[in-house]
Amino acid sequence: RFEIIGRNTGSVVFKGPLTITDKLPKGWKLGTFNPGWKCTQSGDVVTCSAPGPFNVLPGKTIRLGIDFKTSTNAANLPKQWENCASIDWSKGGGPDVDPSNDRDCATVKIKVNKTGKPWGPDIRIVK
Repeated sequence: RFEIIGRNTGSVVFKGPLTITDKLPKGWKLGTFNPGWKCTQSGDVVTCSAPGPFNVLPGKTIRLGIDFKTSTNAANLPKQWENCASIDWSKGGGPDVDPSNDRDCATVKIKVNKTGKPWGPDIRIVK
């Protein structure tokens, strides 16, 4: 599950809609996502929008959780890649005082089991 968090680092309330874009490596597909958001996938790009209007106070956050799934055997997919997401809030409150913080990336590592499936939950009990 990917958790994308947008924080209002400005000094005024943001009021308006938001769009978040996330580029995936080939072979990954959009799964489930938070209620209230509308997410679609075109090729390897996932676009999520929420009509809002959001009212994000300075210092407060909005969150989007997205689950992705593999469309092929995970053994054939990259074991590590850089995943980047960007936010577009241009249809809401005023000019962007710092556009350099509208995109962020994380290195994603995927472990696969012997059958080529991504590792899922593994609950171990110890006595």
